[in-house]
Amino acid sequence: MSDLRTLTPREAVEILDSMDRVVITCHVRPDGDTLGTAKALAVMLRMLGKEARITCADPVPERLSFIMEEGDFAAPEELAPLCREGGWRTVAVDVASPSQWGRLGELLPTPELVIDHHAMNIPFAPHFTVAEASSASEALWQVAREYIADGRLTLTPRLALPMYTAISSDTGCFRFSNVTPDTLRIAAELMEAGIDGAKVNRLLFDAKPIEQLRAEAFIGSSLQRILGGAVAYAVITLRDTEELGFGYEHFETAIDVVRSLRGVEIAFVLKEVAPGEYKVSLRSTDRDVAAVASVFGGGGHLRAAGCTVRAESKELAAEAVISALDRATRLQ
Repeated sequence: MSDLRTLTPREAVEILDSMDRVVITCHVRPDGDTLGTAKALAVMLRMLGKEARITCADPVPERLSFIMEEGDFAAPEELAPLCREGGWRTVAVDVASPSQWGRLGELLPTPELVIDHHAMNIPFAPHFTVAEASSASEALWQVAREYIADGRLTLTPRLALPMYTAISSDTGCFRFSNVTPDTLRIAAELMEAGIDGAKVNRLLFDAKPIEQLRAEAFIGSSLQRILGGAVAYAVITLRDTEELGFGYEHFETAIDVVRSLRGVEIAFVLKEVAPGEYKVSLRSTDRDVAAVASVFGGGGHLRAAGCTVRAESKELAAEAVISALDRATRLQ
């Protein structure tokens, strides 16, 4: 039977201590949390005298390239031989289930450690999960503190930058309900290490390519409001991206556009990633959207979750989500 133990921070340290060469893996369609946490862990491991590389089933988005350095990231196909023949071992960060690993499951060995913060997850390896944490980096911080307490690690700007990036990214620049007093204390400590928090936040949230601004305009013009105005949603199809002339990476903030509509309690966005296959992002102010995502085999957090819906048309895909929302949240 697979080892699915729930670990303490000290046990996570012991696993990392047993590794000399580490491939750090992220979830598909990487965001600031998974990449920032991966980079922070890579910095930690290198400070401890180990080798570390980062990989993902998808490339690093251009807007997050500022946290990466030359030699950090490699395609999984490049790293697979190192795991088979060179003794490299794997760790996953911000990965809540095997499905979020994408094609890494076919190329790399199962992680020996997962560092995560998703309350609703499907463990697939020994994991240190802090469900109340705002981000995977806030969970990683507990592991880093063990090393700092042992005198083996010092909080430097190089370590603080990606960790702060991850936390800010997953809290919407500290605006979301997942922010706790601990989140703010950690962010303050990271800033005290000498990083420019304002610059990080500007790069994350205010420096957008023209394609993203046009994508946001498309979302704003096409969103729909239902269930007495409490729910709003938008759909992006393959045809839309073809006609508009840019890719899904430019729709990353689509869910934020929909959820910003005044009076909306639940927002969701459907993105058609293959014919008849829609990735769904759900957000809420105080409703349990993870329960809705679980209807379709997805999950996440109470107020931020995701899943995949298969339907013959965008209308049927939206209807399926709306029906699940209505049953789960009773908004009518």
